[in-house]
Amino acid sequence: MKEIYKIKIEPLTAVHIGSGNSLLPIDYTLEKPNNSTEKHYVKFSSDKIINSILESGTAQQKQELQNVSDLNDINALAKFFRKYFYLGVEYDSRVTKDFINLYSSKINSGLFENSLEVNQILHNGAKPYIPGSSIKGAVRTAILNQALMDLPQESYDELLEVADKEKQQDSKKSGRYEKKIQNKALLMLSVKGFDDAKLDPFRCIEISDCEFSARNQLVARMENAKIDKFKKELCSESMQIIAESIPGKLADCKTASGFTIRINEDLQNIELPNGFCINKQIDLQEIISACNFFFKSQFNEEYKKFYKDAYESVDKIFELKKIIDSIPENSETEFLLRLGRWSQIEYVTFENNFRNPKTPTKKGREMPFGTSRTVLNYDGQYLPMGWCKCSVEN
Repeated sequence: MKEIYKIKIEPLTAVHIGSGNSLLPIDYTLEKPNNSTEKHYVKFSSDKIINSILESGTAQQKQELQNVSDLNDINALAKFFRKYFYLGVEYDSRVTKDFINLYSSKINSGLFENSLEVNQILHNGAKPYIPGSSIKGAVRTAILNQALMDLPQESYDELLEVADKEKQQDSKKSGRYEKKIQNKALLMLSVKGFDDAKLDPFRCIEISDCEFSARNQLVARMENAKIDKFKKELCSESMQIIAESIPGKLADCKTASGFTIRINEDLQNIELPNGFCINKQIDLQEIISACNFFFKSQFNEEYKKFYKDAYESVDKIFELKKIIDSIPENSETEFLLRLGRWSQIEYVTFENNFRNPKTPTKKGREMPFGTSRTVLNYDGQYLPMGWCKCSVEN
């Protein structure tokens, strides 16, 4: 039997699910489309522009294309595409004032001599979307963490000892011990002749993708921020990352979408020849409870460490805290998720004792992790990435 639930998802802060592509000014421009009074980021297709000119362009356009092709100059080609961007528009996005200023100061210095690379998000045509696999990954982390916390102290200590030994032996930090933790926490066993996938309790859960309107997009710059406890402010360090995103409520975009959760009960009741069965049953209420406990507790730790004592550039983070605090941990209909890139390692791994992050080394010494936050600069206000509020609709 399948239980099907329709879930409304509302981004609170910007969400970035990367496509793996980096865009340069040969792929986009800043213009005022459709008589807009403000500049927008316009993503265009150079192939569409070329095909349009070759098929129905004027003699002058065709000659310009021929001339710029003969030059073998990437900067000249980029200027040509930006001139005729309207022939190949794929989608456009709002931009922050910060990015407009950066673009204006850098665009004339040469395509590969400036820092205008933009990290693209996933799109279905012109519409950005969050894949169901990203949502399921966040849900899985929350449930596994809850199962780990619910273990008897003896079993917890046993797993902690395994994790500590694995950390010391695994110089590349591949996280090999995590499978052992998962098996123990979910009461799974290795059964000869059965694929691990068949013994995975999460295979009973299917989560669909969720699309957003093509209008609901934002391009902004990321900053690496640390708290200065003496000045009582978040101090931004040098960091040049620009990204497309699905903006959230706190980035002045009240957008929402929906996805479905399908739970197949039959896949949770597997009986094997030796009598073993998976006795970890996952239902909607467990998903809601685990997500609220995990994401609310992690947010509260992050808030105390980085944002609580700051006076400037954090007004929207205070608003975010009010929204998160308003969701009861024992809610039956609302739950939190943190999705996508720059969600911070604390939100995609087990609780702190089992965390095994990859950190850089400096002068032969391993650097600590969790000392800074990657935040979006929304016209002078800092916003942590990826926060979403979900509500059960039926």
